Amino acid sequence: MHKKGLSKMVSGISLILVLALTLGVACAGPAATVTVTAPAPPAVTVTASPGASPAATPVTPGKYVIRFNVPYPLNLAILPVIGFRPGGRFEQLLTRYSNGQIKLDIKEALYSEDTFYATGDGRIETGTSMVPDFSGTLPVADFTSLPGLTAPFPTELYEFESALYDPGMMQLLEKAYRSQGNVPLGFYVSGPQVMWSAKKKVATLADWKGLKVRASGQVQASTVKAIGASPVIVTEIELSELLARGTVDAILTDIPYGAAIGLLDLIQFMNLWEIPATMQGVILINAKTYDALPKDMQEVLKRAARELSFDLDLGEELGTGYLMNWVQSKAQVVTPSKDEVDKIGPLLKPVYEEWLGTLKGDLALGKQILGIMAKYGTGPGIKQALELSK
Repeated sequence: MHKKGLSKMVSGISLILVLALTLGVACAGPAATVTVTAPAPPAVTVTASPGASPAATPVTPGKYVIRFNVPYPLNLAILPVIGFRPGGRFEQLLTRYSNGQIKLDIKEALYSEDTFYATGDGRIETGTSMVPDFSGTLPVADFTSLPGLTAPFPTELYEFESALYDPGMMQLLEKAYRSQGNVPLGFYVSGPQVMWSAKKKVATLADWKGLKVRASGQVQASTVKAIGASPVIVTEIELSELLARGTVDAILTDIPYGAAIGLLDLIQFMNLWEIPATMQGVILINAKTYDALPKDMQEVLKRAARELSFDLDLGEELGTGYLMNWVQSKAQVVTPSKDEVDKIGPLLKPVYEEWLGTLKGDLALGKQILGIMAKYGTGPGIKQALELSK
């Protein structure tokens, strides 16, 4: 799903995701500088485990005050907001691992879809953003939108998570993000993008022929076309109305968002093709801000962001899995056979080639990313991705 419409999430989904996170993680010159509120103390050694004793070296509480932009209203119905709210998981982890030295000054929706640009040029130091919001500027970062790279949900979350945190991948992505003034601290992914169909059961590849399918963004549109359907790109505001009128036959979006905007009242079939599998989010920091921090505080930020990312991925898995029980009571869930899904693989090569073609100066970088993805992904298109990585 595209996150521009995330503020429409219903409170019921909020409860599901909050419970999922709670149970799953045991409750536990631009202005690109860090605000220092006291003279610099001696170097601090960050404790290696949550239960360890505070460092013996004296520390200054709240020494590093860093502004953080949450791009959406502070509504717990929005999964990426849960961990970033004031007093939330990210703030808790930073306080723990920095011995209270890092303090977040959290801003609510100061910047929305342009968070990436605001952190990059130093209007704010840190924040979180969905990668498709800036994929036109940095398409190399949006490789998780490519279809057919991973196994079906929920294994997809693990495979993407493993690839994103591969040391080689992290080096490549930091290089790409630094070209735009940012450093990526952590990554998280959404659940599968499935097909919501008003009248058509789509159980085979042949069933795609002639369908008018709402797609979000160029990669999704190219995928729909490659499989044999006709992509229709429309704004999120129009989704329910267009499906109700029959202007489109089906919509590709994830399960929580589709349920939130009322698609369950309009469909007869949910077809689990998972094309594309997911949508990626990133936790960002301005590169100058990051470089001005001591090495131990840099490691604290990356450690906290990575741990939060795993928490969010777990919340996505539990929340989406729970919602599937509700979906099955409202619509017929169609799961295509592995043989039918595997037929898509050869058709996806032009989609990957088109993505590589958008990278221009980052072509070699894109090929390296596909090569690393091929180490972890087990989807129907992984063979084609590996061929193009060479």
